[in-house]
Amino acid sequence: MAEIVRMMSVNALINQTKAAWDRADEKKADADDWYIRVGRMLVELKGRCEHGQWLPTLERLGRSKQRAHELMELARGTKTVEEQRGRKRDHARKVAQRSAIADFSSEPGTTKPARQFPNFPDPEEPDDEYYGGAPQAEERWQNSLANLCGDLIARANYWDREFPGWEEFECPSHIRKLVMEAATALASITAKVAKRDRKAG
Repeated sequence: MAEIVRMMSVNALINQTKAAWDRADEKKADADDWYIRVGRMLVELKGRCEHGQWLPTLERLGRSKQRAHELMELARGTKTVEEQRGRKRDHARKVAQRSAIADFSSEPGTTKPARQFPNFPDPEEPDDEYYGGAPQAEERWQNSLANLCGDLIARANYWDREFPGWEEFECPSHIRKLVMEAATALASITAKVAKRDRKAG
């Protein structure tokens, strides 16, 4: 009977924790307070879990072990929200620097590596949880623009390797139209970025 009551209590705590975590992820003005509250609930929940049940519990919450650890750090006071965000920003900066100089493939028939750019971390993906909260709007925009440009720069090399002779392939009219629209949109973005650079200069 006591075991049944304990399991009911754990299940209730899991549901409460998930609801609080969802509330924090809505990124309202008081999100940081909610994250700390979630961290306290996680500390209690981990203490109630039997050996080997912590990871399955996190799976029920639909959250990563790393992010849970970070929220428990907040609850215990061993890390602050700003320290965790700073760690995330430092990591994103290092990833961007490595991506800008790394060589990831070789051009066919040569030993010279072709420069390619992997995707930068996308703030809308679960990696946000891993690194401790969503970045600010400006940083999200920078990552998005770098991601777009890196993909465009790498695309021709990728096609040369994977689809030799792609320049001669038939391109349906609806795709040609899409390419033209994309080129126009990219030209507009380029003009806006250049205008901003002129103002800064």
